[in-house]
Amino acid sequence: MTISGKAPGSITEGTGSYTTGSTSSSTRLNLTPRETPQSITVITRQRMEDQKLENLPDALDATTGVIVKLFSMGADAPQMWARGSSITNFQIDGVPTTSSLANYLQSTIAYDRIEVVRGATGMMNGVGSPSATINMIRKRPTFDPQTSISVEAGSWDRYGTGIDVSGPLTESGNVRGRLAADYKTQHAWTDNYEQENTALYGIGEIDLTDNTLLSVGFNHIKRYTDSATRLFPIVDVNGFYPVSTDTFK
Repeated sequence: MTISGKAPGSITEGTGSYTTGSTSSSTRLNLTPRETPQSITVITRQRMEDQKLENLPDALDATTGVIVKLFSMGADAPQMWARGSSITNFQIDGVPTTSSLANYLQSTIAYDRIEVVRGATGMMNGVGSPSATINMIRKRPTFDPQTSISVEAGSWDRYGTGIDVSGPLTESGNVRGRLAADYKTQHAWTDNYEQENTALYGIGEIDLTDNTLLSVGFNHIKRYTDSATRLFPIVDVNGFYPVSTDTFK
C-alpha cells in the first residue's frame, strides 16, 4: 500500500483556516503549532478578515495572553504587554526589526498572518525578552492572477475601500507582483475626533534561477488623527493642582 500526500503549508491566505500548517517563528524549523516548544498563536488571513483585525493592535488584542492598552482616545502609540513585560521584539518575515514598531499601528493588508510567540526567544532575536515576539509574515505574489476589492461603511461616519491585485508579470511567470491599497476615514462616539488612514503595500519577485529568488517590497502607512481628548494636569501659577475651577476665578 502506498500513501502519498502534501503536508499543509504555512501560507494561510485562501485556505479559510484559523491555523497554519507550520510555523518557524520560535525555532526556525518548520514545525506544526503542536510541535513548537513554545506557546504560540497564529492570526491567519481568514481570521483578520472575519473579525476585522485591521491593524497590529487589533490583532494583538485578539491574541491570548497579550494586553493592548491605549493611553487615551486618539492616542496612536498603544502599550503592548505580555507576561508582565512590554513587547519590544518585532520581526518581518522572521527578520528582527526595530522595537519602535510598537509605536506604529501596522496595517494588516500587507500580511498573510501574524505569529505571536509568548516568552523569551533569545535564539531568534539575540536578546530574550520575557514578554513575546511578534512575527509579521507578508503576503506574497501569486502565480495565478487574482483581484479583490472591498468597500465598507459603519457608524460614526466610518467609510473605507481597498484593493488587492496580484499575479504574474511575464508569460512564463518568473516575474510576479502584488499591490494592495487601503483607505479609511471615520469619526467616533466622542466629539472633535476624526481619523484618516492610508496604507499601501507592494512586493515583486523574480526567479533568477531554480534555486534563487529575488524579492523587493515596500510598505507605506499614513495615519492622521485629529483629536482633542488627550488630557494633561492643569496647575495654577503657584504650581498647585486646582481642586475646582473656582481656583481660576
